[in-house]
Amino acid sequence: MALKIDQINPHSLPPLLQELADLIGLPAALKLASAYPGVPVYIPSKPHQGHHLSTIVGYDNLKRLSDVYGQSHLKMPNMTIRKMKHQIVQDLRAEGKSIREAALATGFTTRRVEQLCASDKGAKTNTRQTDLFRKGD
Repeated sequence: MALKIDQINPHSLPPLLQELADLIGLPAALKLASAYPGVPVYIPSKPHQGHHLSTIVGYDNLKRLSDVYGQSHLKMPNMTIRKMKHQIVQDLRAEGKSIREAALATGFTTRRVEQLCASDKGAKTNTRQTDLFRKGD
């Protein structure tokens, strides 16, 4: 199932993607992140219409990027669709949506949503565990 833009909470994205979404829009920011997952991308100071980034984000958006980030390398976060769907599951469950509703919204099976919810609870529980090897209190 394809992920819809309106399902993505921009505030749950990494800070750089939030900045890019504010500057060039969420769809273009996600296209850029998908094209360069976890890889630095050079933003030219004087872009031209034939530039390869222009085909990804559009020429007007590339000019906006150049105005702010020209002559810089942006290390794009490794945001995969899978990671975004996991975040959507967390957001939906936090809103009180059922496992079934979260599964339908993301295209996951109900079993996969249950697994994600269980692993989230386990991660939260484990953060309070005491250190076995810590010297006496």
